[in-house]
Amino acid sequence: MEFSGTTTSLVELWLHAFIVGSGCKAIPHPEVPGTTQRPDFLVTDQAGTPVAYVEVTTVNPSLTEDAEKKRENPRL
Repeated sequence: MEFSGTTTSLVELWLHAFIVGSGCKAIPHPEVPGTTQRPDFLVTDQAGTPVAYVEVTTVNPSLTEDAEKKRENPRL
């Protein structure tokens, strides 16, 4: 399977739909006390009580590894 730069974005969209479909709220890129970093979502229950911070991470082949595979398996 080949991955592109849009993989993480698609996973974020899917995760947002999953969170909302589960009856929770998903607040995108919330401020987190004590840091300047912003995770993808703050998940809260319907009352607004924080449940979890969520950061989407995907694992993709390195550019070198991807180039080597393409060289070994040329497309005709």
